Amino acid sequence: MAFELDELLSYDTYRVVRIKDYRLGLPYYLLLFATFMYIVFGQLIAGSMYLAMETAISGSVRLSMRAPAWNSPIWKSNVAQLPYCQNTCNGDCTGNINQKLLSCPSTYANAESAVYPAPDSNGIFITTRVDEEVQKLPPQCANVDQASQAYGNQCRKWVVTKNSSYYIAQVEDYLVKVDHSMLAPDKRGTRVGFDMADGCLLKNSVERLQNSKSMCLEGSIDPCADYTKNGWTCPTAAGPWSVAVGANKRDDVMMLRTLLAAAGISSLDAIHGARPTATNDMTYRRGGMVLLLQIHYDNTWASKYVFGTDTTKYRYEYSIAYVSNQGYEVTQVLQSASPDQRTVLRRHGIRIVVSQTGHVGEFSFQALLVTCTASLGLMAVATSVVEILLRFVLPEKDKYCKHKFLETETLTDRLLTKPSMKVSLGRLSPLAARRKVSTGPAEDGDGSIYNSEETGAGL
Repeated sequence: MAFELDELLSYDTYRVVRIKDYRLGLPYYLLLFATFMYIVFGQLIAGSMYLAMETAISGSVRLSMRAPAWNSPIWKSNVAQLPYCQNTCNGDCTGNINQKLLSCPSTYANAESAVYPAPDSNGIFITTRVDEEVQKLPPQCANVDQASQAYGNQCRKWVVTKNSSYYIAQVEDYLVKVDHSMLAPDKRGTRVGFDMADGCLLKNSVERLQNSKSMCLEGSIDPCADYTKNGWTCPTAAGPWSVAVGANKRDDVMMLRTLLAAAGISSLDAIHGARPTATNDMTYRRGGMVLLLQIHYDNTWASKYVFGTDTTKYRYEYSIAYVSNQGYEVTQVLQSASPDQRTVLRRHGIRIVVSQTGHVGEFSFQALLVTCTASLGLMAVATSVVEILLRFVLPEKDKYCKHKFLETETLTDRLLTKPSMKVSLGRLSPLAARRKVSTGPAEDGDGSIYNSEETGAGL
């Protein structure tokens, strides 16, 4: 089959045709305006898409604990006033898991007695209940080295000679200090919580307020609320253990009961489902629990409503939750001076596990360019919608399409119409040779060539 090279290798170019029809112009400009608003306000300003973001946040956290001052009105005058320390076990404080009331130390414990092992970078363990056992080897095993050879496995079995159980009184009123710092490796952003002036403790039920000027405007907990509720004076005077959260140049200090309230725990004496007892009365104080404390950092909050973020301003929030139906226990072995005697402390309590997350960003021209380039592709949506209306919907679609699509004559036909070109018909292609030279294409005023029979009337 014969074909022309001009037809095979034709080239499509653009031509501007102004169609004076408000049914096409109105939706087109409305779509352009909506797209522009989305790019500028939705992507750049509200979405901070001009910032190069980093979420791989690392850092260090140190939790420490301290008992209230000895003369604080928080302390009960007698441990017998505490509902869980009635000392009614009648000398039989064996630590039976079904036993609801236990003895408490005759004097209040200090923080060193409640915290074991030492706090690490992942969190802290706070003892609420202790099961204590005094263990001895059989009498014939006093000399362990010689006895193990003579008696074998008999000297590997410890015999309990005395046991008792007790609670750490008012442990929920102890103070917890959180000392933290963060690092964004790619952004080289290092900040210490001590220098951040915007921070808060959020309630567990409140979602993170990403679109708020301050994360602490709603849903945060006042660290002094428990003091006020009980008529105590909140120790807010400047000092290493003054109660505050988010105060500049001060560490974050709050009562343990404040952290529990943020996690939705109203009291350590509430019942939970970890290791249920025969009477189904296992409490958080007796069985222990696990709290997940998350510290979230953000330096993009100023860009939520104001274009041009000051990324040097950091803020943070604490959000805390508890793991349901899970207790926690740590065993501590105290070896006495005699090798055949030791004391075993089985500590039940609150394990606080800390994690750090965040959104740290800095201005990046590349991020801005990528966002703008990707968003400008949405402009084609407006054009596509109007093109569909023009070609397939409006009653004048046939007329509009004639003005939109024009087709020129081939180069061969143009050469045939020029009298100065000495072209032999025998040298042309069979298809061109059969064309009539006398019926050439029409020209418009600017010299462009098109099929006049396909050109519609003007608009």
